[in-house]
Amino acid sequence: MAGRQIFKLERKIAIIAEVMGEREGKTFSRKSFAEWADLNYDSLKSCWGRNVISLDIETKLAAVANFDRNGLAWYDPDRGGPSGSRAGGRKDDVDDFRRYLRAQNGLAGIDKRRLADHRPDLMDEHLANFALDDGGQSSHPDGPAYLFLDLTLSPSYIAEGLAYGFQEVRVALSLGSNSVGRFVERLGRGRASRLGNGTVIGGGTRHRPTFDICAPTTETILNGEYVTKDQPLCQVENIFLDDIISAELSVNIYSGKIIGAEGTNLPSDNKKAIVSMLIAKRLNRNDGVPGWAVLAQQRLTVVKAEDHDE
Repeated sequence: MAGRQIFKLERKIAIIAEVMGEREGKTFSRKSFAEWADLNYDSLKSCWGRNVISLDIETKLAAVANFDRNGLAWYDPDRGGPSGSRAGGRKDDVDDFRRYLRAQNGLAGIDKRRLADHRPDLMDEHLANFALDDGGQSSHPDGPAYLFLDLTLSPSYIAEGLAYGFQEVRVALSLGSNSVGRFVERLGRGRASRLGNGTVIGGGTRHRPTFDICAPTTETILNGEYVTKDQPLCQVENIFLDDIISAELSVNIYSGKIIGAEGTNLPSDNKKAIVSMLIAKRLNRNDGVPGWAVLAQQRLTVVKAEDHDE
């Protein structure tokens, strides 16, 4: 397929879908935008996968989104290299293109973003009280958003005098399948970090990261506040309006991480009773990962800062 290379083509197509959605009063994923614009989605995906766009797709895209395919914000012929050969660098970076495209379509300037944190679903707020938010910080559309953790864990009872707690819980994050976002600067990634009276170990991938929060010793439970105050749990890059971040707090019920509140091993019958209770009360009854009980769930949506504050 003949064509020409466009700098950060995938990001620019995502921006086009976002801006067209705002112009038309719709919410577009890249796939639904392609359908709306009468473009073959697989062909469009092939273009951004190679960072090269064919003339026919480029022409149709420019007509639908009302931009000049030879304009510098879309294609800088003198870019030279990664930094561009012009004084002052590239003229076709994504920020330049977003400003240009919004102006072309009669939309206001770039709005800052916030993460609207929906109320978490909690299995038992006395056992695990969990929430994520953006720390009250707005972000630039081409900058990262910050995610802060607010978690309180306490021992619980299944019978009088029989208390239990967790030695380890996991926070897992994900974005929608059509999102181009990714999680970066993840706390505990590569090296365990202190968190409250325990530690956090980062794992997973940049698309589906995990954070294992561990008790300080093998003979104690997680008990207290585990809050990221001085630095975020992670940053989220390449997110767009209406992207949804999903978060889960879970515990592995068969891993031996459930112990007595005093750090003692529980009798087999008591542990079975606790596991049965967690299975019965878990939030992910239909589609959960076997062996894990979800203690809390939350969604956060990328919105304009002005809408978040209303």
